[in-house]
Amino acid sequence: MLVRVLFRSFIYVWSTSKGWIVFSIFYSLATGMIPIATLWATKELINETAKFLGGLDNYRIVITLVSVQILLMLSSSLLNLFKKIFDEKVELLLGHNLKGQILKKASNVTMDLYDDPNFFNKLMRIENSTGNRFLSPIKEFFSFLENTISGVTVSIFLLSFHWLLLLVALIPLIPYFFVQLKYGKQRFNLLFNYTPLLRDADITARLITSRNSAKEVKSFGLSNHLFNRWSKKYLQNAQEHLKLSRKQYYSLFGNEGFGLIIYALIIYIILKIINGAGGLTIGDFVAIIQAVQNTQSKSQIASDNFAKILEDRLYLEDFFNFIEETSFNTKNKDKTYYKFPSPLKSSIEIKNLTFKYFNSTKKALDQISFSITPGEKIFIVGENGSGKSTLIKLLLGLYPIQQGDILFDGISIKSINDEELRKNLSVLFQDFVQYPYTIYENIGFGNIEKIDQEELIRLVSRKTGLDEIVNKYPKNYQTYLTKTLYDGEDLSGGQWQKIAFTRALFRNTQLVILDEPTAALDPKKEREVFQHFNDIAKNKTTIYISHRMSAARLADHIIVLKEGKIIEEGTFEELMIKNGDFKEMYELQSSQFKDKEKYVLF
Repeated sequence: MLVRVLFRSFIYVWSTSKGWIVFSIFYSLATGMIPIATLWATKELINETAKFLGGLDNYRIVITLVSVQILLMLSSSLLNLFKKIFDEKVELLLGHNLKGQILKKASNVTMDLYDDPNFFNKLMRIENSTGNRFLSPIKEFFSFLENTISGVTVSIFLLSFHWLLLLVALIPLIPYFFVQLKYGKQRFNLLFNYTPLLRDADITARLITSRNSAKEVKSFGLSNHLFNRWSKKYLQNAQEHLKLSRKQYYSLFGNEGFGLIIYALIIYIILKIINGAGGLTIGDFVAIIQAVQNTQSKSQIASDNFAKILEDRLYLEDFFNFIEETSFNTKNKDKTYYKFPSPLKSSIEIKNLTFKYFNSTKKALDQISFSITPGEKIFIVGENGSGKSTLIKLLLGLYPIQQGDILFDGISIKSINDEELRKNLSVLFQDFVQYPYTIYENIGFGNIEKIDQEELIRLVSRKTGLDEIVNKYPKNYQTYLTKTLYDGEDLSGGQWQKIAFTRALFRNTQLVILDEPTAALDPKKEREVFQHFNDIAKNKTTIYISHRMSAARLADHIIVLKEGKIIEEGTFEELMIKNGDFKEMYELQSSQFKDKEKYVLF
């Protein structure tokens, strides 16, 4: 598993940064050999200096050895400099590529995953695994290679004096390695288990700092409460991290004490060797001490590298599992898909549609069936929670069909590619997005393929009356609709609504859906908006969603939903004659707004 994941990460990095891989291999080999070269130069320099001080004329040899040491130090510094430059460049490039992959994957998931907290927990962990985190195991591998080469070469040097030196020097590494391995895995498990807590803290912090939430937070005096909530969640996570770190540091401290005892034992062995065999120079003695320290140091770092690779492997597995998760894909790529009928000729048929949300036992829709004729204006009405918006989400392909079907001229929505489906549908949601970009972009996002057609954007704006607002600003369509990112403008709710209407019309599709975009307006204004939309989209098939009945007479056909079921349908006049739920809701709403006209509010 470790080899497979590490190999995959190598291949991924190789595809974008071959030069970095080649340099890293060279760097590991070169820096791995420098310690033994430095050790030899130091030993020889001490011995030759001692001879020089004793009167031997070996001045040139001493100067040569000093030059070798300087050259080795300079080489090491230059290699480290180039490595830092290469590493930073690759981390930035890799961070961009990985973040792009994550964003693309997240943008292609079906809406039902947005109802699953496990999806967001995994997404948060993955987002923290990009760039440096993804590169970390590869960097650790090269560091492991470097330190292993260095450790092995220096170990051979120690063996040339006595095998016990090497054996005793390596003993403390065994408990050290297992301590690092144990706590590395525990750190990942801690992140895995505490991801919901971190998300809660992050969301709470954004509520405190967000411009959109600032008014309500301040008005309700929530700042202190939210701060305390954030602090509690943050500290709860921090305390667990500190508790784990303390355990790890105590274990390492114990290992350090054990290492000191071993070091004293090594000095004893060296003295025994000197006393027994003789022939060791002062340079040999210093070199042996440095070699022992180097062996322990390099082996310890190599042990750290390996333990870190094992820890990072868990993050990489999380990343690759996320990227390869097939349940995130909306459609089967191997399946043959049909074109969306253009133009629609016979009908849009909703057939026995049943749907339940994630982790819910209640049906949001239950055996819904009806049909729409091309060009027809349909009103779907009902109280909040009746299933209106759920029906639209299924019609838009945002959620997968669980039971039943939606047919466009007899072609199942399951057999139409998502992109092809959405090219032919346009929607205006109640909670439409207020993009913090220019007016031009806010409209152009309705049909991204035609965003460069400025004249078309201006034409649609004139139809909706948006141009009257735009022309008041000095920069016209290039006016930014934010004061957070740029020096732009703040629009009123009604002005934003015109932007959203214009965006929906700019898409110029066969079917237009208005999902309660006028819920904040009074019934009279809502009726005027719907009437105006009907006038400028008269030939389009239109579905209006509302929990109010004020504009229902504009419809060719009305469908009444209640608790996920169709309880009534027909024309306005037919439903009023039936004396059913529709008439009761209509008259109740009429009386609330004190309109005395029977049946009609206008």
